[in-house]
Amino acid sequence: MKKAAMAAMVFGAMVFWLPMLADPYMTPRLLIVAAAAGIALFAKSDRSTTLETPALCMVAAAVISCVFAHDKLYAIIGSYQFGMDSLLAFVCYFCVLMASARSGFSVRATSRMVVIASFPVSIYGIFQRFFADPLLWGGIHIGNRIASTQGGPIFLGAVLALVVICAVHHARKGDRTAAAALALAVTALWFTQTRGAILAAAIGSAFMFRWAWLAAIPALLLMPRFFNSAVSDMARIEVWKTAWRTFEGNPLTGYGIGNFYLAFRRYTDTTLVGIVKGATYVQSHAHNDILHVLATMGVIGLAAYAFLGYSVVRVALTHTEKKFLLGIIAAYAVLSFFNPVTTSAFMMLALIFGAASSKVEPVMKRRVLPALASIVVTLSIGRLTLADWHYAKGHKAPTKALQAYEFQEASRLNPWEMFYTCRRVDSLVSAIPYMELAQRRPAALAGRDLAAKAVKLHPFDSYAHELYGKQVLIGYIAGFRDVRPEDALAAFNKAQELAPTFEMIMWRRRNAAQAMGLMGEMMRASEDIAILHGAKVQGRKG
Repeated sequence: MKKAAMAAMVFGAMVFWLPMLADPYMTPRLLIVAAAAGIALFAKSDRSTTLETPALCMVAAAVISCVFAHDKLYAIIGSYQFGMDSLLAFVCYFCVLMASARSGFSVRATSRMVVIASFPVSIYGIFQRFFADPLLWGGIHIGNRIASTQGGPIFLGAVLALVVICAVHHARKGDRTAAAALALAVTALWFTQTRGAILAAAIGSAFMFRWAWLAAIPALLLMPRFFNSAVSDMARIEVWKTAWRTFEGNPLTGYGIGNFYLAFRRYTDTTLVGIVKGATYVQSHAHNDILHVLATMGVIGLAAYAFLGYSVVRVALTHTEKKFLLGIIAAYAVLSFFNPVTTSAFMMLALIFGAASSKVEPVMKRRVLPALASIVVTLSIGRLTLADWHYAKGHKAPTKALQAYEFQEASRLNPWEMFYTCRRVDSLVSAIPYMELAQRRPAALAGRDLAAKAVKLHPFDSYAHELYGKQVLIGYIAGFRDVRPEDALAAFNKAQELAPTFEMIMWRRRNAAQAMGLMGEMMRASEDIAILHGAKVQGRKG
């Protein structure tokens, strides 16, 4: 049972994949892993992990972040855009760490499982590079940048960087299977065109060979030839600045895990708009783990993160597989500096360091509470995944009626997700012109009520306020006596406060003010639009 549970966790982290839900929607990847961890934790074992206390401190910091989060719902269950940053995900990582330690598997056996599981991941990615992908429902990977089972080049790069370290570890001992996996993984890694991951693999490998640091030289020299990175690098620096501004505004407990994309809208400025030439540019991660922890969990989260990091390094330094474990840590350090480290990579790290930190306990026992926590995560993720599935089907629905049904199902299964509510209301409103006259008024009322509920659930989400403002105007045009256009303008102003660089909201403000004859409000909105356009043209802050 323990071997099957370990294999299921590795498979769930690396291979399990739902095409339309892959990028950047990583929530489903927790499903199989959480279920397998729960089974492993419920089985009796005489082992535990020396990392339990620091890992538990990280979970406790996540709980504190949830309590003080600006949006508590996203902090607990995650958002459609970034479910890997949620309390459910933190609990899953913790349970995987404990389950791996209790399995009794060695570091060598665990890392070899990773190597074996990498074959379908690498082969599928290489196939994507040269052939049309028959499994994708839509264009998920970008041009020649492959995604494989991870849904995005950056996420795949993080996984393959760790695979390369594991494969090098076994190949240097004469393992031919690992050598083949290494060749495939390096090829697939190069096709991701993810600079941070390529550099991470090179630097991580350097810890296992005295001469391997030379691998970093061609990686550094060749990467600029393949990647036009000027805009990307400038944008990343501005994302870091936004993360720092978020931390400065919320220093103790952060803005809340799962809340970064809300904070990003609120704290970004027109400098970034000028760089990316886009007025709706949003990031769900700070592209640097330390800054992300500071922005979302504050000083309390950073202290827990540092304690866990110190404990992991200590385990590596005292282990017989020291070089390999230090190589894994070095690869993670490089990855975490440049990009989001994906759910799969975190679970791979939990599996490997769970095995490395395993210790023998005096008696055989079950870990009932963590097992139950894993089951709760499994059931929750199952429901969220089904909601994601309906949402994805809604985008591909051939008719407006079927589209409205799919969005309604997604919203029913996950009524806390703002994207689902927006699409549900939009599809409902778009169907009003085709309804019988007697049905139109109830439909408009239903849309307004859904928008009002969304504002109550997500008071710090600009989309919720913008949606409510639109529904108020629809109600006003429809002749509802209990609505005022001033309420729509107030909603748009609040949305603009929460997303100061979103041009569409500026136009909604301007048009609403113009309709009511409020010249001062209209002029202020016009000035904001002019500043934003100036930033786009000049590429600098207006």
